[in-house]
Amino acid sequence: MKVLIGQPKHENGITQLEYEIKTNPYIDIVLYPEGYLTSEKEVLNARILAKENHTIIITSYRKENKDRAVIISNQGDIILDRAKTPPAEIEELYTPLTVNFYNMEIGYLLCMEILKGVRDLKRVNTNINFIAHPIGVGMYSEEQFDKWNLLDAYAVKSVPDA
Repeated sequence: MKVLIGQPKHENGITQLEYEIKTNPYIDIVLYPEGYLTSEKEVLNARILAKENHTIIITSYRKENKDRAVIISNQGDIILDRAKTPPAEIEELYTPLTVNFYNMEIGYLLCMEILKGVRDLKRVNTNINFIAHPIGVGMYSEEQFDKWNLLDAYAVKSVPDA
């Protein structure tokens, strides 16, 4: 499975997402940051893009001024949609946290939800193949990326081909 991880600039629309998918037709999954899609209209456009290009899109969108996790299948269907968990430590992660697609269990944590992930993912599913954790649009730093690459080297699990 081939995954493209994008770090676009803020925009209205999905121009950067569309460009990446169309110029990389061999990609199975595109992971775009939290907050990339700024409206439900853009979710609809992303669904059409996913279906036309047979690509899974993992990102988030804004609804009623709050971020929502979304995974769009390669057929253009929304297979996961949920609100972002509030930051208070007492709050448990909102569900669904995972979705099974093509015999692959995909987990999804938005931004600071990673701090609750160790605690709360165990209660949901212990057989997760892939955890998506996109940071917010414009939140990229080389130092953070280097640290994540080091952590990812220890956390990689095999992912079945879709």
